[in-house]
Amino acid sequence: MEMLLPGGMADSQGVHKDFAFRLLTGAVELAMADSVRSNMVHPQMVTGVLSSAIAHIGSRVVSPEQVSNLCVGDRQFLMRQLVAFLGRDARWLTAECSQCGVGFDFFIELSKLPVKPAGRGYPLVRVDTAAGSCEFRLPAGSDQSEIVSIANEKQASAVLLNRCLITVNGEKPPEEGIAFCAKDMALIDAAMEAVAPEIAMQVQASCPGCGADNVMELDLSDFVSSQIGNIYTDIHTLAWYYHWGEEEILNMPRSRRQQYLALIDRARGLHRQPEGLVQ
Repeated sequence: MEMLLPGGMADSQGVHKDFAFRLLTGAVELAMADSVRSNMVHPQMVTGVLSSAIAHIGSRVVSPEQVSNLCVGDRQFLMRQLVAFLGRDARWLTAECSQCGVGFDFFIELSKLPVKPAGRGYPLVRVDTAAGSCEFRLPAGSDQSEIVSIANEKQASAVLLNRCLITVNGEKPPEEGIAFCAKDMALIDAAMEAVAPEIAMQVQASCPGCGADNVMELDLSDFVSSQIGNIYTDIHTLAWYYHWGEEEILNMPRSRRQQYLALIDRARGLHRQPEGLVQ
């Protein structure tokens, strides 16, 4: 099923928004699972998961490099869509009330969370600063990977802006970078926010006990990880009962694999909860 990015992958031919996920086979799940279980920093892990799951953006089969160069909002949107593709768009979550401390459950549908599409000029912004007229691109996953280990927030912001800086007064920026003042940094942030696509990464839920409103951060990586399941256990179970090879099992669509696993459970007197999938 074709879907559209709120931003898109930009190249010399324009901005490509349409994308599709791969057929969900064991091989695709294994590649995603290996990325989740790796020791990579979070942005690199997201790149690994998405490049394993996405079939194409526009007419291109995407590479990890292209996925890492997508803007942050597009990457968050793709992770949200991947959760739905894996079968859990609607879900119950558990939180602890910030006021009374009592745990409670709340229901969300990820596909109904607001999405802000890219603004005019995407993926570039131009800002008049004390250093001159500066052109920037929007931050991407590759930039997140570079600054994730910088503990100082101001230093991280300075590194990020200089990574995204393309030209100053139409010329290549200086190699040593530019020390933007606080006023300029605020102007740049506002300009980027106006152009960047965004998705809601917070939800608000009321505590049923005391009625207090609670704001919770969503971790889409955790949602994806929980939906990949234990592909290694599935391989072991099918190989044990049917004597199939790993390659045969990994080439099987997930929906068919789940049917065989359900038959095995039925023969053992067990019940397997069916998984909703978008194929």
